[in-house]
Amino acid sequence: EKLVTMRSQAPDAYVFLGAIQERLGRPAEAAKAYQAALQRDRTHLPAGRALASLHEREQRPAEAIRLLQDAAKAHPESVGVFLDLAQVYERTGNAAAAVTAYREALQRDANHPAVLNNLAYLLGREGKNLDEALALAERAYRRVPKNPAIADTLGWLFYQKGNTERAEQLLSAAAKAAPQQAQIRFHLGLVYAKRGK
Repeated sequence: EKLVTMRSQAPDAYVFLGAIQERLGRPAEAAKAYQAALQRDRTHLPAGRALASLHEREQRPAEAIRLLQDAAKAHPESVGVFLDLAQVYERTGNAAAAVTAYREALQRDANHPAVLNNLAYLLGREGKNLDEALALAERAYRRVPKNPAIADTLGWLFYQKGNTERAEQLLSAAAKAAPQQAQIRFHLGLVYAKRGK
């Protein structure tokens, strides 16, 4: 709070205060801090993203989406805001809007591993464009080969394409790297079943 005063109520100072309030378990005070930042600069990207994230955690996805859409209009160059928007759409079951937002993010950074991975997984889950999904996942894997979530996506897509040997290699490595991830173990189990193991 002293920092906000010292910084003449700068939006960044309010965002910092909001983050502290969240860590202290005070979401209402955090929201007020983020809103204060947006009152001083309605296009302040960190404040908009932070408030949207808070709204989503409070089961207010429509408000989160509205904030992120506004932020995307104000900051069309931002990969992060399109990634946030895509993830909210995905979690609320709007796969078509999520795909569009992921594609928007890819236009801003064609090699962003999380965007490549998430779009690949979503396309694979829908069972549409498996070839495109596999190509995206391979690009993500080349960027971050030791990431278990990315290896899981690539392995799962290989399984769907019928390459169970490559799927097993990727998924067993992912399961070793992230032994607590149930989804990876589920995918690996399906591969083992398909391979008669």
